Amino acid sequence: METMPRIMVLLNAARGYDRALMRGIARCVNTAHPVMFFSPPPFWKRWDGYSLLNYIQETKVDGLIMDEQEDMAPFKALKLPMVVSAYKQRRVAGAVNLVTDHIAVGRMAAESLLQRGFRRFAFCGYNDMFWSEDRRAGFTQRLAEEGLVPDVFDGVSSSPADEKVRLMNWLVQLPWPAGVFACVDERGRELIELSLLCGLRVPDALSVVGVDDDELLCDMSPVPLSSIAITAERGGEEAVRRLVAMIRAKKNGPLLPDIVIEPTYCVERLSTDYINIDDAALSKAVRFIRSNVRTSLTVEDVVKASGVSRRVLEKRFKKSYGVSIYQEIRRARVILFARMLVESNRTVTEIAEHLGFVGIEHIPRYFKAQTGMTPREYRLHYGKN
Repeated sequence: METMPRIMVLLNAARGYDRALMRGIARCVNTAHPVMFFSPPPFWKRWDGYSLLNYIQETKVDGLIMDEQEDMAPFKALKLPMVVSAYKQRRVAGAVNLVTDHIAVGRMAAESLLQRGFRRFAFCGYNDMFWSEDRRAGFTQRLAEEGLVPDVFDGVSSSPADEKVRLMNWLVQLPWPAGVFACVDERGRELIELSLLCGLRVPDALSVVGVDDDELLCDMSPVPLSSIAITAERGGEEAVRRLVAMIRAKKNGPLLPDIVIEPTYCVERLSTDYINIDDAALSKAVRFIRSNVRTSLTVEDVVKASGVSRRVLEKRFKKSYGVSIYQEIRRARVILFARMLVESNRTVTEIAEHLGFVGIEHIPRYFKAQTGMTPREYRLHYGKN
């Protein structure tokens, strides 16, 4: 009889990204192929002379799922199969790596702010972190396609106090209103706190979007932070699958491919609840669409809310967004549909009925036209299950 794989999980539960990985890992408990998970003892139960490396050896685990450590050599010396979430180096050799598509994250952040009508942008990151640099690159790439260039703060200072001063000086000189992309939720919350200290209102002067959708962190921000959600939970599940495969293959098995974590959508909160459109009628129409996207919205409803004629409003949508009123309604509804595919277990028909879609048989075709995938393909690619 095959023994149950024993896996040590060494992740930081204080971070939303790691908690999402752990939620995915937890779904592998009591499955058809059971796994036994271990974690280090809490600090109040650690004995004199406690050593994590000794504890791993004493526990006799078969493999590790872990964050990158300052020194990976002692962990590699254990000669255990590993899945590693790297943050200082692009990947840890000799392990399966959890790799985020940071370029795609940056492009999605730019797209979410462009949809808000901004023409001035900024990026705030860290210049000693490859993932921050890649997110900036994706953000800058997407804006360059529109002929736009963001202001950038990437500095690492000699002290936290010095960085705080430099960051506040940078914020007050930004042209506003501006859409600001923070490389991670922690940076986004910091930006909002410092903006308010500078007398800059969020989202009116600066609209801020982060990354990871750390719900606790985003909701505890002085202004709730919008954030790019990523497939970390799915990554946690896949980490278990690949690690178990390596454990069962023993030493003769090949190293499996890295696990790619992708962005899914922007979870919008108050920090980006602003539409930078000088045209009052168009602004009313766009806000009306976003506020009523869960209803059976019609073009006539939007026209009525705008206060101008349909002909005038159609022209303004074409000029500002390059789409018709109907196309903008459909785009907003597809975004919501996609989010429900990822976050719920409802069937496509149930989601369609919940959102008041008519002609349900046509949904796969126009969902694919918007996303490049059918609803089923989208759920398989991005879903949590």
